[in-house]
Amino acid sequence: MTTYVSNIMESWQIGNMSPIIRKMPRSWAYPGAFDLKGKSGNKSSTGFGISFLATLNGPDDRVPFFTRANFEEIDGTKGTDDARVGAD
Repeated sequence: MTTYVSNIMESWQIGNMSPIIRKMPRSWAYPGAFDLKGKSGNKSSTGFGISFLATLNGPDDRVPFFTRANFEEIDGTKGTDDARVGAD
């Protein structure tokens, strides 16, 4: 390949990050939650819920990946049984 110095748009030292990539940093965020509940009296119930969100943030975009689950039992009978996973 043959080219001229005037055609070079960008350069960087070996081992350094490309200037294009440096201008577009991306980062991850990981919030999560856990819920444990219980009740006794006229009715007895136990349950738990969990959720987790991983979000990739860039200068021009945002991509969230999520999961959540909720389970509950009331007087020995399943009351809630829900789980979801997705990306938006």
